[in-house]
Amino acid sequence: MREDMLSTGVNKSIEYVKKAQRELEKALNDTIKDFTTKGVEVVNSFADQLVYPMEDVEKHPALDNVGIVRSLDATKRAEIRNDNEISPFIEFGTGRVGEANPHPNPSLANWEYYVDTIHKKTDRDGREGWWYGGEFRLGIVSMPFMYTAGNEIERLITTWLKENIERRMLNV
Repeated sequence: MREDMLSTGVNKSIEYVKKAQRELEKALNDTIKDFTTKGVEVVNSFADQLVYPMEDVEKHPALDNVGIVRSLDATKRAEIRNDNEISPFIEFGTGRVGEANPHPNPSLANWEYYVDTIHKKTDRDGREGWWYGGEFRLGIVSMPFMYTAGNEIERLITTWLKENIERRMLNV
């Protein structure tokens, strides 16, 4: 009789552990998706704060942020990116104006603010810039919305993880 009770208790414990393991795996998958969605919201909130219109930008590509969850072998990876070709110019800035107001870490993209060989001109007032889109451009300051959002996501991720896992494990 005692062996039956012990066996039943062990079996229940094993089933509980298996259920908890399944819940943890589901929680991890859901958490990655949730982080990606929340991360895009954070990036978009920083992009929304950018000054618009900007001298060298015709539209507001900083709002073209997307969240992607990729499965790489047995691991999952969340990615937030902006594929708009103009976004790096907003993030890092351009020309002498950008050089005077640089990105906090331009080495992230090996960014150069003023490349003399790229259509550099001097206007009548002696200002350096270039002709682009039929207008003389001086450049734009760095508006590091992705960098700033990344720091904010890093700050929030522990809280998000704790909330998500705790909520899931309460249901086990």
